[in-house]
Amino acid sequence: MTHARFGKALRGQPLKSALAIVVFSLSSMACARVPLLYQVPRSFSVHVRNAFGPVAGLQLRVTRFRNEEFKRLSTEQQRRADPEQFIELIEERTTDGQGNAHFNLSKTGQFDLMSQNPGTQLWASVDVKSHAPPKTLELQWPTTPILATTQARGRITDGLFSSKSQPIKDATLTLNTLVPFAELASTTTNDDGTFAFDQLPPGLYFLQLTIKNLHSPLLPDPLQGDIPIYVGPQSPKETLSITTAWNDCGLSYDLEENKIKYKPTACFKADVPVPCAY
Repeated sequence: MTHARFGKALRGQPLKSALAIVVFSLSSMACARVPLLYQVPRSFSVHVRNAFGPVAGLQLRVTRFRNEEFKRLSTEQQRRADPEQFIELIEERTTDGQGNAHFNLSKTGQFDLMSQNPGTQLWASVDVKSHAPPKTLELQWPTTPILATTQARGRITDGLFSSKSQPIKDATLTLNTLVPFAELASTTTNDDGTFAFDQLPPGLYFLQLTIKNLHSPLLPDPLQGDIPIYVGPQSPKETLSITTAWNDCGLSYDLEENKIKYKPTACFKADVPVPCAY
């Protein structure tokens, strides 16, 4: 979901023209704009894992945005302000070998619980009460789907939401460790969108995709997103055929074979149903 930076379900409404709206059912992507809220005591634990096991070494921070201080600024001052200046760090912890981290806060109130990892962000909201019952938060990270393969090679295309996929050529692919987010190798996709990272030990990685924005002035240039992958001998696929799309949530992606999930379910023009062009 950079911001591949999604949850489990999203219904998007991308514009196909000035009057036509296509409605998609995205079964494996999401753009989590509002975090889940958990009520916890001042002393609480967090357990972070994914389908491949617990996540060790992930930095977690409990923070508070000083909203009242920000509101006192003029509109122009707010526009120019760096939001980081208004974030108060309450407590910071790192998950242990079993994916556990324990917080013992001195304050009550509502705070943000976030990960410090550029690959994809873990984000939850905690309502801290003095007399709340004991709580261990069970959280999944990465928050986007992990693609499994026996080797870090394959093909990347553009066209997750269309009937045809076009190879993404001359894109920069950087292979990073999951924790910490450290670069291991970098390559460029070929004319047919293929790539390869050879002799990679089994494990979890982030595949960072960087391309020039040729489509929308509303999106950043360059476009950048991260795809978590698992490389291991027991994986069901020898290579990855990944199709992508970009929106205001960042990078959406899935295996090429799953494109049927993203076929339009309804199309309208001036509120009148029309056949979907897919």
